[in-house]
Amino acid sequence: MTVRLYSAVVDPVGAFPMQAERLVHTLMGMAGVPAERIVLYVVDADNYHLVVSRMEQLGCHVVPISPFPGHKYCNKLQQLAPLLKRSFDEVVLLDCDIVVLEDLPAATDGVLAKPVDMPNPPLPVLEKLFDAAGLPLRIMPTDIHGEPTAWANANGGVYVLPRDVTEVLS
Repeated sequence: MTVRLYSAVVDPVGAFPMQAERLVHTLMGMAGVPAERIVLYVVDADNYHLVVSRMEQLGCHVVPISPFPGHKYCNKLQQLAPLLKRSFDEVVLLDCDIVVLEDLPAATDGVLAKPVDMPNPPLPVLEKLFDAAGLPLRIMPTDIHGEPTAWANANGGVYVLPRDVTEVLS
C-alpha cells in the first residue's frame, strides 16, 4: 500500500491561516485524508503561538520552519528536507488556498501537477528559456482560456511527488 502525505506551508499572516484550516477540512472531509497524514509547516512559528495552536487543534502534524532566506515566495522549499524525516512513498505539496474535493491520482510515472490557469510566463519568455536550455518546447493549452503555454508549465499550488523526486528536489 502506498503511503501518501499531504503537506502545506503556512505563512502565519493575512489569510493564510484561515486558508490552511479550509485546506485541512476539505482534505479530511471531502477527500477522506486522515489527519495523521497531513503536515503543516508553519513559517516563523515561535512568533505565532495562536496560529500554531489553531493548526494543532485540527489534529494534523504541525512543524515549525524558518523562512526561506531572501525570498518569501520560496518558503514552500523549506518543507522538503523535514519531509524526508517522515515515512512516505509520495507526497502532495499544496498551497493553503487550495480546496481538495477528492483524492488526487498517484504519481506512478513521475511528478503530477496542475497545469497553469493563465500563460505565465508568456510563451515568448518560455521559448527563450527552452531555447537557451537546448530543450524542445511542447505546447499545451492553459486551463482557463486555452492559451498556449509550455507542456509541464505547472501551477505551483499542487504537486504530487514520489519520494525519490522529493529527495532530489530537497
